[in-house]
Amino acid sequence: MDSTTLLSLCNDLETHHDLKPSRRMSVIEKVEMFLFTIAVGASNRQVQEKFQYSGETVNRCLKEVLQSLCLFALEVIKPIDPQFTSTPREIAMNPRFMPYFKVR
Repeated sequence: MDSTTLLSLCNDLETHHDLKPSRRMSVIEKVEMFLFTIAVGASNRQVQEKFQYSGETVNRCLKEVLQSLCLFALEVIKPIDPQFTSTPREIAMNPRFMPYFKVR
């Protein structure tokens, strides 16, 4: 991820999705910690070593960022047809899936 995308994401999470900096950690560092964890598949211990925070602090920060990203996802990820009035062609033409979408 380039720096402008990271800064834009951090700014959006902070201004619109309730991710707050703490006394000792900025929003950018919290997001970096989260991204490192999911990109590498790092354990709590590995994140502790890299960022030099306790396990409790790492856990709390990851939870805060995940909650903010969930709020962000609700805003960004939306179905094309929010009322689900039509069945997508891929489902309608596939006999494997269509029985589940028939009205009984």
